Amino acid sequence: MLPKGCKIFCYNEMKHFATTRYIALFAAVVLQMLFFSCANVGYPSGGAVDKTPPKVIAFEPVNETKNFVSNNITIHFDEYIQLKDVDNQVLISPPFEQKPEIVAKGKYISISIKDTLQSNTTYLFQFKNAVVDNNEGNALSSLDYVFSTGNNLDSLSIKGKVLDGHTLKPDDGISVMLYSDFADSAIAKTRPVYMTKTDKNGTFKLKYLKQGQYKIIALKDDDRSMTYNNVSEKMAFCLDTIMPVYIIDSLDTADSGIVLHTFVPKVGEQRITDSKMTKSGKAVITMLYPLVNATIMSPDNELITVLNKGCDTLEVWTAKPTDSLILMIKDLSGIDDTLKLRYFKKKGRQQKETFYKTNAKAVVPYFDSIKMTFFNPIDSVMDGGKVVCVQTKADTFYTTLELDKDRVHAIIKLKLQPDTSYTILIPKGKIVDIYGAINDSITLKTKVNTPNDYGAITINLLPATDVTPYIIQLLSEKDNVVSEKVYAGESVTFSNITPGKYKIRAIVDANANGEWDAGNYWQHLQPEKVYYFPKTLELRNNWEMEETFDIKTIK
Repeated sequence: MLPKGCKIFCYNEMKHFATTRYIALFAAVVLQMLFFSCANVGYPSGGAVDKTPPKVIAFEPVNETKNFVSNNITIHFDEYIQLKDVDNQVLISPPFEQKPEIVAKGKYISISIKDTLQSNTTYLFQFKNAVVDNNEGNALSSLDYVFSTGNNLDSLSIKGKVLDGHTLKPDDGISVMLYSDFADSAIAKTRPVYMTKTDKNGTFKLKYLKQGQYKIIALKDDDRSMTYNNVSEKMAFCLDTIMPVYIIDSLDTADSGIVLHTFVPKVGEQRITDSKMTKSGKAVITMLYPLVNATIMSPDNELITVLNKGCDTLEVWTAKPTDSLILMIKDLSGIDDTLKLRYFKKKGRQQKETFYKTNAKAVVPYFDSIKMTFFNPIDSVMDGGKVVCVQTKADTFYTTLELDKDRVHAIIKLKLQPDTSYTILIPKGKIVDIYGAINDSITLKTKVNTPNDYGAITINLLPATDVTPYIIQLLSEKDNVVSEKVYAGESVTFSNITPGKYKIRAIVDANANGEWDAGNYWQHLQPEKVYYFPKTLELRNNWEMEETFDIKTIK
């Protein structure tokens, strides 16, 4: 007998109950899986990143329209777009006097022309990297819109490359301009009839040109004036006029076209570019060009002067500290000036001035000497200069500190032995500068390396002509001049060179002044020619390399 309230389930009822229970459990599991699955699907990742630039779907009026009469142009795209750096990335040729209004509006660009269009003229709008999509910033690399106000589209072209005249590296962002007026002054007074800009490879292509002859120049047009109105602007020119040709794109080659070499002209009279007192009793004067044979005087002070290696900077000390200074400077380079300078002491705690600096670091080259440079000229060295104690593993001895005639530079009289360690001691108070300051005790520890730590490179030059002198330069990978020699008809050898990768540059020194010279447009002078050896040289320890540099084979 069952207790009251209990119920007996028959088999069918039990089966139905179990089935219902399993269905509910299965549904819960499925819902849970769907929940976590949905939680993991793309909402925050958003799928693959869009890398496709915008596409043009229509032009109004159509591209390459002839007998163009409208003042408004619309370019439609397949997505929302923006315009970037319009001033530099949108080029119009021939250029307008009045700047057109170019704006992005949703999925199209609107162009409103403010200028009067010339008759029978083909106009080109070049959108370099100006058009980008709204979300990812993908740039449409090149877009041309062209129209003609006449019955025909002009179809000729001029292409080429612009290189820096000194380094031969591509010049990016240089304006290349054509003029139908061949007078020298035209590029300073008038805008070009056609223009474009170089890309990152220095290449350019002037398109849709009318038949005729043109003067061509390249200009780093920083003020966007489209005129050569500043002699400090980088530029290039061709003495001969050129004619455009019809270029079939499918047959176009990368190395064809004109090559222009840019330069910043060396112009203007010699002048002082900077002058100041850096501390009480010391002035620094910087010149535009190197000094030739300068004389510098002061009516109130005895002076000590030091000219830097480049001969364009003078350091001047007075025999006694002073905060005001009158200097009169004359030089054969054309300078004749009087300076009135004052020193204004900086507020706050002043950093203690270092007494000297030296090349005696961890390692000194075996072919060098140990040098010291003092921050003030030296008045005297005690004991006749023999104040330097030298210690090696095998010996201890005294030697002399020899002052240069400028009293700022000195060497320690010591013949360095390869693969030898040195400890150099100078006691306190042995060196006195012109203001009475003395040295603290000086300890220098260094080791001299060996000839095996270096290599040598010999260049056999085959010049283009037998009469022009050449400057042969050894350059680091970063194009810094490591060493240079004048070619005098024989092989050039660079000795004691640290292992590494090097380039070789040959400069045609047309005026034999020992340096590369820029051009001058107004004097019709091109920059001196430069040639690079076609491969990088890799020098190792204790190696001697020899290469033949045939100038005639260099393009």
